[in-house]
Amino acid sequence: MSKPKPLNQKQFISDSSRDQAWYWLCRMEQGAWSNRLLSADLKHQAASDSSAAALRVKQQAEAWFYLALSHQPSCDWLLDQLGQRPAAKLDPGLRNALRLALARLNYDPAAKAYAEIYETVDLVKRQLNSGAAGYANAILRAYQRRKPDLSQAAPWIQLNVHPDLFRDLTEQLGAAMASAFLAQTLTAPLPLCARLTKRGKAQTAATLASLEQEDVGCSPAVLLPEDIIYLTLGSRSLTSLSAFKDGLIYLQGEASALPLILAAMPEGASVLDVCAAPGGKTIQAAEAVGPQGRVLAAELKLPKLALIKANLRRLGLKNVEVIQADATRPRSGSYDYVIADVPCSGLGLLWSRPELRLKWEAAAVQRLQLTQAQILRQAAQNVKPGGLLIYSTCTVRKAENQDQIETFLADPQFKGRFRLLPAINLAQRLPDQVMPARTRELLQQQTGALILPPAAETEGFYMAFLRREA
Repeated sequence: MSKPKPLNQKQFISDSSRDQAWYWLCRMEQGAWSNRLLSADLKHQAASDSSAAALRVKQQAEAWFYLALSHQPSCDWLLDQLGQRPAAKLDPGLRNALRLALARLNYDPAAKAYAEIYETVDLVKRQLNSGAAGYANAILRAYQRRKPDLSQAAPWIQLNVHPDLFRDLTEQLGAAMASAFLAQTLTAPLPLCARLTKRGKAQTAATLASLEQEDVGCSPAVLLPEDIIYLTLGSRSLTSLSAFKDGLIYLQGEASALPLILAAMPEGASVLDVCAAPGGKTIQAAEAVGPQGRVLAAELKLPKLALIKANLRRLGLKNVEVIQADATRPRSGSYDYVIADVPCSGLGLLWSRPELRLKWEAAAVQRLQLTQAQILRQAAQNVKPGGLLIYSTCTVRKAENQDQIETFLADPQFKGRFRLLPAINLAQRLPDQVMPARTRELLQQQTGALILPPAAETEGFYMAFLRREA
């Protein structure tokens, strides 16, 4: 019986970094999401082979996969210049093998032309057929002879985004800022960030020592050096680390952790998190308010509820109630703090979700903006007089950020009842070691605070703080 082809399998684990990256690229064309795809496959791989050699293959495959996916538009443009058939007309398996090779040849200084050609042709011959292998060889030899000049391509191709997304961001941010942001998101991946939990921070030296003993490099983060550390994984996966299992660290981006650090919730406060998944802000709130406080974490989707509960168990937090609820619907109760970390276009996460570069559905984003407005209005109903409403997104678009806040504050239902607090005012209450000068500089804005690369070497993020007056 012949061995089933990888693309007919739900999971494919290879001891070849190239084959693994190629498989993931092909699965992306079948509608997969990069984070879910890699998480499932790598979990399966770790269960079957946790050796250092297998981990090195995985890490290299991940790097190559993200490089090719992030640069897909420019690689397709190169294919269009080099071949008799446009990239869109090629067999998906052949197209993705060539994308991977061209991404490495064009953007990876470590790539060697002879190795790329040999390994790509070998992959295509094994996984497809000899005819496709011959075509791959011809394309890569042609690239060797005459490398097309990418500076002649359209701006959105050079920046590796969908043309409609390029136009939208240019309108939202201005041409110079949009181009700088998109160019920054093509640089090396952001460092892996972990927040020291309350237990981890209480024994910082021991936590860091534990990580270093397990071959993990640690360094303080730039924006939040007291709370966030950058991790460089060695021969261990994150979930296998003692510090992770013992609840001393929690995976969370710098900018994502910033709103609740600025809020500085006191012990005993009540908190509602209306869009709680994956649980980072819920956990921050639970640690801040302590056993005498209470946190209600609401989430619509059941798998995400299970993830929140699992994280709470790992961290030993018992002051959180987790419920299934729709954030656009009315709910009873009033709270000192209400967190509305709303669903958004996610463009601040282009480093880790490069597939977002490759498509743009304006109508879907418009519907998303309506949902954001609904959630914000409903969340406001649950804020006690004198309480604080925290609105945040992981996108950089003005329409999902500043415009939402301005529209909310102008709404007759809320005008005069809520007041926007400048983020810098909240930052001034915190000591320099918690909120260093560089971080304060990013918060000097009027309508909330937009954390926008390249001004900050972190994920793109927006936050606004609204005090209920009456």
